[in-house]
Amino acid sequence: MIRPGLAALALLAALGGCADTRLGTPQPTFSGLRAVRAANIQPLAVGRFAPGPDLPAGRDERLVVRAAPLRPPAGSTFSAYLAETLRANLASDNRLDQSAALTLSGILTENAITAGLGDGRGSLAATFMLERQGREIWRKTIRVERQWSSSVLGSVAYMQAEQGYGGLFQTLVERLFADPEFQQAARAPS
Repeated sequence: MIRPGLAALALLAALGGCADTRLGTPQPTFSGLRAVRAANIQPLAVGRFAPGPDLPAGRDERLVVRAAPLRPPAGSTFSAYLAETLRANLASDNRLDQSAALTLSGILTENAITAGLGDGRGSLAATFMLERQGREIWRKTIRVERQWSSSVLGSVAYMQAEQGYGGLFQTLVERLFADPEFQQAARAPS
């Protein structure tokens, strides 16, 4: 016979999250390579990425999914993870050059995730700045969001949230590369 206290504890374990998890190192993707090639931009340096002044405290270091923390790779932040995602995609088409005349930097302005019963949602936004020899030539805030199924079981919901949220970084980078104003600013001057 199962005691009521043990049954409640087992139910909480099933509905709860899992242990502290970190996102993996950003990897280039085929869709990212296509986005970089389609943008037809000159090589870029990737500069500093930092949390924006209005980003709630702690949102650059961790998010919480059903009481379990989701973090960027060890020793990193989510804003630095965005920079690494950019580097990985630019490098996939030999467009990363830390000595280039153009430097892309940014601030993380939104970083949110929820994993309710039935559906999960995530959103990510950053203000990107492009500088030529220290002078800003372009600035724009780009925002992406995603929705996914979210299981009743906490451990499954956590994995679904990790996959859905983690993909937002790649989506944000691809949206940046597809932006016509960014493309114009990042092409070689005539």
